[in-house]
Amino acid sequence: MAVSQTASLIIMDTVCLILVLTSLIGNTLVILTVLLNKPMQTTLNYLLVNLAVADMVFALPTGLKKGLFQYLTHPEGEAGRWLCVWFTHGDIAWFGAAASILFLVYIAIERYLAIIHPLRHRGKFTKGRLKLLIGIAWFVSIVINMVDLLEVKYYYFDSGSCKRYDNFRTIDERFFKAHSLIWMLFAGVVPVCIMVCLYSRVAYRLWVKPVESAHLKASQTALLRHRKQVTVSLLVVSAIYAFCWIPALISHVTMVWGVGVPWFNDAGEVLIVLNSCVNPGVYSLRIKSFREHLRNVILCRKRRKIRAPSGLTVPGIASVVCKPSAE
Repeated sequence: MAVSQTASLIIMDTVCLILVLTSLIGNTLVILTVLLNKPMQTTLNYLLVNLAVADMVFALPTGLKKGLFQYLTHPEGEAGRWLCVWFTHGDIAWFGAAASILFLVYIAIERYLAIIHPLRHRGKFTKGRLKLLIGIAWFVSIVINMVDLLEVKYYYFDSGSCKRYDNFRTIDERFFKAHSLIWMLFAGVVPVCIMVCLYSRVAYRLWVKPVESAHLKASQTALLRHRKQVTVSLLVVSAIYAFCWIPALISHVTMVWGVGVPWFNDAGEVLIVLNSCVNPGVYSLRIKSFREHLRNVILCRKRRKIRAPSGLTVPGIASVVCKPSAE
């Protein structure tokens, strides 16, 4: 029985580690695709970049926890304590999780304004306001999780190990139950309801009752087709988020309330990691312009092996600058 449980844990950790590596590679490519291509530097894509960063912030500590720290002797001293609090148990990952939730809601609002109220969209999502909204998202995600880290848990070292205990003795158990329900609302019910409401309005406008025009130009037809592509992609991203997060949140609530099943909790953790790695694949498969620019970035990386003058733009690689690799 013990051998079977150990094998199951190893398989679960291996799957998580593969998903984490996929997330880091895929989201890095998303960031490079936007930052290295001026045509891709739009309000929506900057939000997607921050969503990619948030997914990486979640994935990296999770990968360290699953693939490294639990199999090594933990360092002692102040550096060891810092690693214990922030990385060993992967708690810093929840900064990224909270931020990704807010960015998904931002993206739904941005699509709603861009398609339903285009004039208001230009005024609401200026460069300055976009920076402010991004800053607010990261600030809120940090504050929410700092309360949890500083007040709910304590850590100690024992023979080179780092252990965490929920401090039920000094904090009322009702606090933990309330905290789990608040997370269910913040990360599950509220954002999913907002996204369903906004995307249903967008879908109605694009497919059921599009703007009629007897003289629709080819450029307008292409724009409508592109908007449909992007909207379907973001609908898929939102649906995957709900599919991955709702079971994980339910498992967390049941564990805190004492009626949980361990394997369900492990499966929930795998689903959240899965959510952090699928978005780049959705963009690549569904959005033609993104797929083309992503291919350009990858081709440019391959051409770094060819010696070229610094700053030379490779023919056929739009807005991507290839520099010689350092020798």
